[in-house]
Amino acid sequence: MFSWDFGLPMAIVVALIVIAWLSFLSVAFFG
Repeated sequence: MFSWDFGLPMAIVVALIVIAWLSFLSVAFFG
């Protein structure tokens, strides 16, 4: 089951990684 103690920090980390990767791709293609 989904555990907030572990799932919430992991969701934040994944979100930050996705945002960083998308910003990197946008700079790589459009920068």
